[in-house]
Amino acid sequence: MPVRSLKTGPLQGMTGDVHKVRPVPPTRLASAPPSAATDRLAVPRAPHGSEPQLVELLAHGDGRLRAGLAMGMQARLGNLAVQRLVLQAKAQPKPAPKSKASPRAKAKPRVVTPPPPSFSLFGTRFQVVGGLVRPAAKRGTAHGWRFTLQAPPPVAAPAAGAAPSPAPAPPPTFEAERTMPGGAWMPQGGTATSVLERTIIHVSGSTATVDPVMALPQGTTISIPLDAHEHAPKKGVAVGPVQGDALDVPAASLTGLSAGDSLKLTAGGRNEIYVFSNLRPDTGPAVPALFFIGQGIKLQGGLGIEGADVAPFAPTFAALGASGKINAAEVADQDVMDFLAEVEGGFGTVQTADTGVLSFGFAQWTAMSDLPPMLSRVPQANFDRYLGKYGLAVATPALGTPHSVHTFVPRGGKPDRLSARNPAEHCLTLNGVELVSTRLHKAAGDWAVKLATFGTQAQTAKADWLAATTAAKKKAARKTIVALWGKLAGLPGVPATVPTALAAHADQMADHLIAAAGTAQTQAAAVDAGTQSVEGLRTNEWALRFQLAGKDADVQAAEVHQAHDSFVGTLAAVTSGIPNSRLLQSDRAHAVLFSSWINAGPRALAGVKQAVTEFHDDKVADPKTKADWEKFPWPAADPKWTTTFDPVIDDFESVAETKLLAFTFDPVRRKKLLNKHFPP
Repeated sequence: MPVRSLKTGPLQGMTGDVHKVRPVPPTRLASAPPSAATDRLAVPRAPHGSEPQLVELLAHGDGRLRAGLAMGMQARLGNLAVQRLVLQAKAQPKPAPKSKASPRAKAKPRVVTPPPPSFSLFGTRFQVVGGLVRPAAKRGTAHGWRFTLQAPPPVAAPAAGAAPSPAPAPPPTFEAERTMPGGAWMPQGGTATSVLERTIIHVSGSTATVDPVMALPQGTTISIPLDAHEHAPKKGVAVGPVQGDALDVPAASLTGLSAGDSLKLTAGGRNEIYVFSNLRPDTGPAVPALFFIGQGIKLQGGLGIEGADVAPFAPTFAALGASGKINAAEVADQDVMDFLAEVEGGFGTVQTADTGVLSFGFAQWTAMSDLPPMLSRVPQANFDRYLGKYGLAVATPALGTPHSVHTFVPRGGKPDRLSARNPAEHCLTLNGVELVSTRLHKAAGDWAVKLATFGTQAQTAKADWLAATTAAKKKAARKTIVALWGKLAGLPGVPATVPTALAAHADQMADHLIAAAGTAQTQAAAVDAGTQSVEGLRTNEWALRFQLAGKDADVQAAEVHQAHDSFVGTLAAVTSGIPNSRLLQSDRAHAVLFSSWINAGPRALAGVKQAVTEFHDDKVADPKTKADWEKFPWPAADPKWTTTFDPVIDDFESVAETKLLAFTFDPVRRKKLLNKHFPP
């Protein structure tokens, strides 16, 4: 039975008559070299599997495999069997053809929008969008800046007879302006005004440029260029042998300013204070400038100046020692003085915001305390160069002494709280008028009025007593006179208790009070007229003058002399019969003792007494040490100081340090600086 040719379907090209295949002669097969072509033409042998397996291979194999299988099976199984298997293979379900992936659409090139023009003003970024200026940050603020689009300049008219040609639109410009945060122009005796900051922004395409920002104190013609950090330019100005720092602006812009006019500029949360002054060198014309004096601060005394450190301590102290202006004993104090200077300030540091009104130097001597004694050590020529020519002098107090105060302030007026000065302490005068504390000066004026009133009341009460026609009226008048006696008690001639000789005679008692009040009123009026408050030194001009004085080597040497003598005095002071120098021996302990005394005055020495008491009590509480420490502090010659105290002196100094620091204004800060200078 003939087999039809399989010319279509998956078995296309296969034939059913295997006998028509021409065999290859064996000699040719043996002589033919192996090659890739012959490998590809080799017919696979028919596998010996089950019919389902053969059908699966015929249905899903590739074309080469199916052809080889069909020929192999024809030789082994016969044409009918092969034909039956082929038909079964065709009936097998065919797998779904794999879908071809659709070609990926080419991405369109992104259109990159150029960023808007941007610029910065003192760290704040701005953008120009749609003809408006706004902060670049999403939730950014303008920090007070206002932007105004400037009108373009007028276009020039075409020449006669020429056809007008359209001119390109000029690039936009914006005026930027704000009020400087915290800035102020403070005319002497006038009302403060603001300081404006102004600049021009030029926009061209995608870029924006900023002209220099100018600070403009309102009410003046001053224009100050600011750098990128909002700082004003400074220059050195020679004033005799020293040099001050001044605002670098044209001299013409200072015309019309008055001495004492001040300027406050701010940058980065800090401020700078400048004061206009005509400083007078020893020879030649005055030097007018807006001098830099420091930053404005607020302390217990109110608003004032914390002066710049114009003469740093360590190199200045070393130079004084090298030049021989200070002696060997003073040079040996350097570690203690260096700590004090870091706590208080440099040789030229001035402060006018404290209760001391004006404090100066590396120990911050105050005008109403130890500044006059320190200034008394300055050579007169040097003193006059910086301070004397402006009316300041060091003198002996006369009207502001404790004796003077007690002549017009009764005991009830608390005369001991008015900061009177002993003659040995010196005082300052300004234009020949003695400077006293504000409280004392006010008390003099107040008591001059009160004493006149008390004198009048005593005269009226005397007249009432003399005119009284009944015992009750006399008693009432006498009661008034006795009450006035209590108010005036403490004045010269007015003891706390009415003398027996006067007690029975109300009219004589009144006469005594009238005379005492009259004398006291005269003294009070004299003190009121002959003194002025030390507050007169709390000005920016005086801060400048003292600052320049602090640059002078002879003034610096006077500071060291004063500090050394005070330091020696605190060590020589006696606590419980023992000198402080025996109780406290390390440089750290000396630094604590002296700096606390400088900050809080003599009352700070009570900290040593507290340390002695606490140390004694702790030792006595321990049965093991009670016998040795029961009589501490021992007499100075007792050997226990060497055998018992010295081995634990570090422990005592630690207790004393805590007690002394408690008297200071800033114990935590001082503790940190102690550890820096004297590591524990």
